[in-house]
Amino acid sequence: MNETIRTEMYAFFTERKTECAERERRLAQEQKPDESTLARIEGNIYDAFRAVFDVACRMGDEGAAFFRQRAKQIPSSWHAARQQALDHGCEDRAYVETVKLNAAECIMAKFESLLEAKQ
Repeated sequence: MNETIRTEMYAFFTERKTECAERERRLAQEQKPDESTLARIEGNIYDAFRAVFDVACRMGDEGAAFFRQRAKQIPSSWHAARQQALDHGCEDRAYVETVKLNAAECIMAKFESLLEAKQ
């Protein structure tokens, strides 16, 4: 994986994780525990994808394909859980899955934009 992509993705993960942590703290102080929990969940998604990205970076040229493949595989269970929650009328649970899916989409949009800029 290209050094520019590596550097920019790590900066992106750090920035987003920091934003989530700050939002989590602020919402907890404002006595909004549900919203605070959602911010923590979103931050955890950035952590998880950063761990996968770490592995991808050690794979050299095959890293980008590995990261893409894992980035499709990981959220597949979230899609299923979201649909199941909607089918059972559990809107809160469906929203949690949506937060996770949105974070994953944001990560991949950033990754793909960096790859496109490299070409």
